[in-house]
Amino acid sequence: MDSGAPIGQPTPTRDVEQGLADLRDYGYAIHLDYLTPDQTKATHDRFVEQAALEQELGFNFKRPHHYDPRYMQEVSFMLNKGRVFIDLMMNPYGLQYCEATLGKDRFKLFNQQGMVMQGGQVGTNAMHHDQMGLGFPTPRPLMLNCMLALANFDDEAGATRFVPASHKWNKDPGVTPGHPDQAMPSIVHDIPPGAVVLWEGRTWHRAGDNHSDRTRVSITTTYCDLMMNAGTNYLAGLHDDVYETMTDDERLIAGFRLVYNTNLITGRYPGDTRQLVGYEEPYVGELRRT
Repeated sequence: MDSGAPIGQPTPTRDVEQGLADLRDYGYAIHLDYLTPDQTKATHDRFVEQAALEQELGFNFKRPHHYDPRYMQEVSFMLNKGRVFIDLMMNPYGLQYCEATLGKDRFKLFNQQGMVMQGGQVGTNAMHHDQMGLGFPTPRPLMLNCMLALANFDDEAGATRFVPASHKWNKDPGVTPGHPDQAMPSIVHDIPPGAVVLWEGRTWHRAGDNHSDRTRVSITTTYCDLMMNAGTNYLAGLHDDVYETMTDDERLIAGFRLVYNTNLITGRYPGDTRQLVGYEEPYVGELRRT
C-alpha cells in the first residue's frame, strides 16, 4: 500500500454478495477461486502458448490506443483462440456480478484481452477509469472488468493499483504528465492464480511496473451495457467455425442480439448461417429488373 493511501479496502472473498458489497463501497472487489485449479491451469497453458506463438510470428501489434509492445504484449480476439476463453466469458460468478452491477439481460462482452508483462519491464500507464471515452459522467456503471490472475499478482510484479471509492467521485482524473491526480494514493493487492479482481467502469486505477524477475500474466474479460459499442467487434471478427460451436447463451453474451432496434446484422451472402439470436434477416443484395 502507498503511504497515505485511502482508508478502507475490499477483503478477498469467495462470496458473491460480499464482492458486490465491496464493488458498491470501494468500486472494486477480489473474488478468490474464480476458476478451479484445473481450469486455471488449462487457461494459463492455452494463453501462454498462444501469446508465445503470436510473439514469435510477429503478431504483437502496437495498437493506437495504449500499450507499448516493448514492455507489454496484448492478445486480443481471444474467443477465436480457444474454448477456455469462451468458458471464461461465461463464468457463472462473472455473470452473477454482471447481472447485479449492469442489470439482468442488460450486458454483453465489451472485450477480452490477455496481457503479458515481462519481468524487469516498466512503461507508462496513467491513472484513469474505463468510461473516460464517454465524455460525460454516468449515474451508474456501464462497464465491469474481471481481471483473472494467471500468475501471482503483487506490487513487485506491477499488479493493478486502485483508488478505493473513487467511483463515487464520478469524474475523470487529469491525465497530463505532472497532474496531481496522477499522484493519487492507490492500493495494490496480492492476488493468487485463479482469482479475479473486479472493478466497475468509473473506478480510478493504473497498471504498475514489473520490477520482479517474473512474468505477469492476466486475462481481463470486460462486460458493458447493451447500448454501448463493444471494444472488440465480435459480430465482424468472430470466426465462422467458432460461431458454429457456440450456444445461443454464449452468442448473446458475445453481442449477437437485437437491442432496441440497434445492432442489426443481416446475412453476408446467400445461405449465411450467422444471425442474431432470436432474429433472422437473410442476405438481400442489390436487386434490379432485367
